[in-house]
Amino acid sequence: MINLIAMIYDINVNSLIKNYFNLYLNNKFLNCKYISRKKKRVSLNKIYVSKAEIKHTNSKAIITIFVYNKEKLSLLNKIKKLKNFLIKKLLLLFVINKNLYKDNMNNFNSKAIRLMLYKELILIRRYKLRLNLNKYKFEEKFLYILSGLIKKLYKKKIEFNIISLKSIVFNSDILTNILTLKIRRRKKNASPRPVTAMRTIIDNVKLPAR
Repeated sequence: MINLIAMIYDINVNSLIKNYFNLYLNNKFLNCKYISRKKKRVSLNKIYVSKAEIKHTNSKAIITIFVYNKEKLSLLNKIKKLKNFLIKKLLLLFVINKNLYKDNMNNFNSKAIRLMLYKELILIRRYKLRLNLNKYKFEEKFLYILSGLIKKLYKKKIEFNIISLKSIVFNSDILTNILTLKIRRRKKNASPRPVTAMRTIIDNVKLPAR
């Protein structure tokens, strides 16, 4: 009976941890289009979390989890591309402004580019807000909330040991999760067979250096 209760607690803990790392900013706060929970669930750009390894002592429970932060990598890449795009547009705006008042068409182009720049800056701001939330999830002040919820189950102090992975190959739970999501998405879009999806993932896996 005790073992059964412990198993139920462990299942609940794993669910709490995954839900915590899958938290999103409110779309109204970001002032962007609403994304359904279903789409968020099947999104590949998220923080992948392994099953928790829980070690109990008399005074505390030590929870070890492995994470692969795909969301962070994706956001950093998007921000970098947007910044490069902005630099190019700023250079173009500088060239146009040399003869801004000589030609009405130049004036029109300048206004159009400025509006475009404004939209890109807003988009960068949204991505940076999401990147900040991503970072906060790993900080003590946020993890304290999660540990408080888990503490209610185990009735003891909670200590996290979070190990960030550079590649999905280092953890079978995360590798299986990503593979399952890719296959599900490909089936939905009538894409290549599961074997093809598996081969694509394996080909992109970064193996550890010997």
